[in-house]
Amino acid sequence: MWSVRQTVFLLAFGFATSGLQMASAQDLYLAYDGPAQGDQFGTSVACPGDVDLDGVPDFLVGAPFHDAGGINAGMARLISGASGELIVTFYGDFADDNFGRRVRGAGDVDNDGVPDLVIGAEQGGNQNGGYVVAYSGADGTRIVTLHGASSNDHFGFAVDSVGDVNQDGFAELLVGAFGADDNGSNSGIARVYSGANGNILYGFWGLDAGDQMGRAVAGIGDLDGDGVGDFLLGVPFAGATDAGQVQVHSGATGNFLYRLDGQESGEMFGSELTGLGDLDNDGFEDFAVGAPKSSLQGIDSGRVAVYSGFAGALLFEFLGDAEGIEFGNSISGPGDLDGDGVPDVSISAPRALNNRGYVRSFRGSDGIEIHTIGGPGIGGGQFGFSVAGAGDVNGDGLADLVVGSPFQGNRAPGAGNVQVWATLGSVKMTVPVISHGGTILTMDVEQAMPSSVVHYYFGRFSENTPLTSLGCTERYLQIANPVLAGIDLVDATGVASLSVLIPAGTSGRAVLLQAVEADSCTPSNLQWVILE
Repeated sequence: MWSVRQTVFLLAFGFATSGLQMASAQDLYLAYDGPAQGDQFGTSVACPGDVDLDGVPDFLVGAPFHDAGGINAGMARLISGASGELIVTFYGDFADDNFGRRVRGAGDVDNDGVPDLVIGAEQGGNQNGGYVVAYSGADGTRIVTLHGASSNDHFGFAVDSVGDVNQDGFAELLVGAFGADDNGSNSGIARVYSGANGNILYGFWGLDAGDQMGRAVAGIGDLDGDGVGDFLLGVPFAGATDAGQVQVHSGATGNFLYRLDGQESGEMFGSELTGLGDLDNDGFEDFAVGAPKSSLQGIDSGRVAVYSGFAGALLFEFLGDAEGIEFGNSISGPGDLDGDGVPDVSISAPRALNNRGYVRSFRGSDGIEIHTIGGPGIGGGQFGFSVAGAGDVNGDGLADLVVGSPFQGNRAPGAGNVQVWATLGSVKMTVPVISHGGTILTMDVEQAMPSSVVHYYFGRFSENTPLTSLGCTERYLQIANPVLAGIDLVDATGVASLSVLIPAGTSGRAVLLQAVEADSCTPSNLQWVILE
């Protein structure tokens, strides 16, 4: 008696957005739109850990062109991984700071047992040289603020935690300033700062003008066996042919351990760096290096090299599959995505698919592709401009991903969008990626509880909405102002289905769809449908 097999789907949409999901073992779990036009929410994303101590990792998102603190002052939001609710927002100090250009987990800088946060503002501070702020995860207060030395240093364009390298109980910060001019214009510099007092522990300089030392930096595990974490420095225009290089340094002493060199002139080897965990099971963390301007598969097709941390031996090389896609623009070591016990690697190509972008993940055990996730947007969103491991937000024991699309325009042009992708074990909804006005769209749900009732919702924007209308507490839809499209009764096999008529005249638009198993208050994955 609950079955509603066909109804009219009334769409009153104004934005021309779209969605694409390629073959994937993961589903769209959470989604968030930037608050205002031009914010570029999702320029940088990070998972600092379980900041609110609810047992679920949270994530941090930067929007460097948000205007609340002044034109392009920027902001960053810390969002609960458990509920999707906003925990706290941080703002840039002044106009044009570009605060939030880089966000990262800072480790425990203040030694209070709670993970902290670090946010870069590459154009702010003294003479627009840039600044970096470490914030307490416990209460959001500033722990330490670091400043660039000179105008256009781009101090804070790259930042990361390096752990407690001086063994004083406080995590240290690694900051790059690729525009510093100490050894010539844009020779660059990178420094390690004490988390206890902000003092400089180590400094590293680009040797020649244009080297851009510190354009990428990354803390990594102990590579030299001394019990102290080490770190990576990217110098993407170093060398006689500007092929780029990566330097590996001891965290305990700052001493040089070894160097890796790029292959092609101008490929920007070292412009993206990340630790991956121990892929080859030798007891040392391994890492990945991006060269997004590599032309091995066409101009700016991009490549990523994965190295053994112990001695720098090449483990895998992944190549972009088309010209101009900049494969390797962002790289993440998300952890174990596929449950085989070995950490994996996720790589973005934000300019692929007419700037729609994708993120492709590979097994750390043998380099075989796990899945590819394509971004929303008819074009221009640049899904994968940033990508990070999200921890295990849904508690299934598998690693999840958080992905930024800073040029996506769901709420307003260039507002940006961030999505969390997870492996869902129950209440999974499938729909056609593309549908047409005047035709029937069928939404299928599986893995639901037999004889329960499924409610189907649609909406225009992504936003966290409590399911209070169903009497559910602490459960949420990821659709702003959701509209009920219909309901259906789950059959004995756990399957339910709803067919809806899409009105004519809706081409060039898109809709978000999500179902809820009402009896258990369990939402399904979120789906996008392009209307053509």
